[in-house]
Amino acid sequence: MSEVKKIWDDGARVYDECYSRNVPYHRSHDVIADLLPRDRAITVLDLGSGTGTVALRVLERIPKANVVCLEFSTAMVAKAQDKLAPFSGRAEFVCADLREWESPSQYDAIVTCNALVYKELDLQESYRKYAQFLVTGGVFLNSTAVSGGGVAGEPIVKNLADPDPPDLSAELVEFAQGPARAFASFGPDSLAMAYSVEEHLAFMTAAGLTASVPWQYLTQAVILGVSNQ
Repeated sequence: MSEVKKIWDDGARVYDECYSRNVPYHRSHDVIADLLPRDRAITVLDLGSGTGTVALRVLERIPKANVVCLEFSTAMVAKAQDKLAPFSGRAEFVCADLREWESPSQYDAIVTCNALVYKELDLQESYRKYAQFLVTGGVFLNSTAVSGGGVAGEPIVKNLADPDPPDLSAELVEFAQGPARAFASFGPDSLAMAYSVEEHLAFMTAAGLTASVPWQYLTQAVILGVSNQ
C-alpha cells in the first residue's frame, strides 16, 4: 500500500484545517476556476481531489461544469462526498490510484492541487499519461509547490510544529508533529518533492502540451498545459 495513502487516510480528518491558513493554496484555486471556460458545458477531472476543495471552487464558479474526483484515500473521498453533496448531480467520485487508473473518457480540463508532488509518482509520466485524456484544446492546470525562493514546505511546517500554536486543534498539531513530517518539509528524506517551474514546463512540453505559468505566489504556482492533439 502507498505510504502517502496511509498518511492521508488518517490525515483526512484534519486536511482542511491544515490548509486553512495557506493563502497561496486557496488563491490558486481561484486562478484555476478563472482559467476554465464558462460559455459551455465542460467535464473536469480533478486528480488527487482530496476533500474536494478544488472541485467545490469549480462547481461553485462554473454552473455548467461537471467534475470527476479521482482520489485514492477512502477517507478523503468520504470527506469530499460530504462537501460536494449540494452538487451531487454534477460530481462523480472514483476511488483509485492515479498511477493505475485508466480513464474511460476524455475531459475538457484536468485540474490538480499539490497531488503530483509525491516521490512515489513519476511527475513526467503523470503529465504524459493524463495529457492523452484531454480533448483538443483542453487544459491541464496543476497548482503545485515549486522549488526556488526557499524550501517550499518550511513556513507551514514551522507554524504547525509550534509547541503552542494559536487556534489549531490538538488533532492537527498531533498530525503535523507526527505523520505529516514524512512529506511536509520537501527535504531529501521527504516523501514529497518540489520541482522547479522549469522542470514542470519541460515535462508538460514533452507530454505534447503547450506549457506556461499564468500565476505564481511565493512557492505555489499554477502550471498550465494546453492540448494540441
